[in-house]
Amino acid sequence: MKKQILVIDVGGTNVKLMISRREKRKFKSGLKLTPRAIVTEMKPLVSDWKFDAISMGFPAPVRDGQILSEPKHLGKGWVGFNFERALGKPVRIINDAAMQALGSYHGRRLLFLGLGTGLGSALVWENYVLPLELGDLPYRNGSIIEDYLGKPGFARLGEKTWQRDVEHALVQLKKSLIADYVVLGGGNAKKLDDLPEGVERGHNRNAFLGGTRLWQVDPRTRRLKWQILLRHGEADWPDWQKSDDERPLTKRGKKEMHEVGGFLARLKVCPDLILTSPLPRASQTAEIAAEHLKVKCREDRRLAPGFGPAELEQLSRKYSVESLMVVGHEPDFTKTISALTGASLKLSKAGVALVDVDLSSQKGRLLWLFPPKIAKK
Repeated sequence: MKKQILVIDVGGTNVKLMISRREKRKFKSGLKLTPRAIVTEMKPLVSDWKFDAISMGFPAPVRDGQILSEPKHLGKGWVGFNFERALGKPVRIINDAAMQALGSYHGRRLLFLGLGTGLGSALVWENYVLPLELGDLPYRNGSIIEDYLGKPGFARLGEKTWQRDVEHALVQLKKSLIADYVVLGGGNAKKLDDLPEGVERGHNRNAFLGGTRLWQVDPRTRRLKWQILLRHGEADWPDWQKSDDERPLTKRGKKEMHEVGGFLARLKVCPDLILTSPLPRASQTAEIAAEHLKVKCREDRRLAPGFGPAELEQLSRKYSVESLMVVGHEPDFTKTISALTGASLKLSKAGVALVDVDLSSQKGRLLWLFPPKIAKK
């Protein structure tokens, strides 16, 4: 028998409750909304609906069905709250933009952007959904991009300037994330008159489809692993007299790595483990990344110069984690990424790449590639 799913779409302005794509109810959200308040508000609104399970789209980073941090535009108390106990039904939680993206997906590689109170974002391909935090990307005048593309930006800039900023960002983000098409959601998507090529307007009803699709996939299935490849920072010492293997990071290299580490933390990059080459310039890079990402770090000699796809497979099989960050050297990383993905690239010092690897076929996809200069505020 097919399960009936109640879909909850939590936004910064409203909370929408959906039992079908057409039948929905809602109540006000905002800076005072807590998880207990949402339970109290929704129970009488859904008392006449029959459902077996619940999907919740939530405006903050979510991992393995758990809210990782308090949202920017709601009240407090969300991290660790037990919705299954409070609502008496099985509950699956996903980032709200990821739920919209899942419902908007119609093949190939989709970048979803939600133009609402903030900037929601997610990438979808085949059976995989990758929630993103693009709203925290550095932007003009020391701000983040969400300050310009979200509701505060619309109010401050005015409609025409806001439209130009959004259109420029759409083209750049589509290109940077190698998306085949972009779907725009959120309340402000309708305020764009003309959309660039490859960009289409979504609909909030797609959140319901995303919520039902969330129950069609077993969350314990993990066919693919995420591999995050980080090249060590600058270690060029003009008058270096010792062995090349002993070169540490320069002062500039350390500063640049702290910028990259902070940038990855703002993007909510959450590897389960960081592995590093034993060479000082790599191990120092890994320690700085681990400090910013709050992740354990350990050395593995397979990441020393000479690393390649075979060594990456060995590491992936040895360390049974979903997401692995490896820190090493050039030209090893460029050759490895090219061998796995077919991409033509060069990984700069302190550059970072996210590669989706299928261990069974030893093939992968390059999801994103960032040079260190993008981390500068």
